[in-house]
Amino acid sequence: MHELKYLVLGSSGHQYVECIDWDINTLPNLVDYDVIIVNVRSLEFEFLKKVTNERFKELRELLTRFLYSNGQLIILSDFIKVHERTGKYHGSVRNYDWCPIMIDIIKEQGTTIDAESHEFSKYFSKFQ
Repeated sequence: MHELKYLVLGSSGHQYVECIDWDINTLPNLVDYDVIIVNVRSLEFEFLKKVTNERFKELRELLTRFLYSNGQLIILSDFIKVHERTGKYHGSVRNYDWCPIMIDIIKEQGTTIDAESHEFSKYFSKFQ
């Protein structure tokens, strides 16, 4: 079995994996990777204000090819942010417009955590 090749999009400084920022000039061939981790929390309004629709379309298409090649996509999510743009780029843009699959995040409130399994029980015991 070969060693998995990882890519982190939107976060940097991780050992043993390649990392790229959202505003990288040329996107790598995503199909070359086995696992892509996307940090949506790093998509700030300043970037959303200037990103082109074509850039998000290009990323969607590349990620679609990546998923079709049996790649594993891990998304570190954030609440949906919508930015209304004016000037050079009209219309609104969302922080999930890059994603090839529909993601809808609903903010929920509550006081209890129901564990579906006992995996990571030590970690989840720290939550209240």
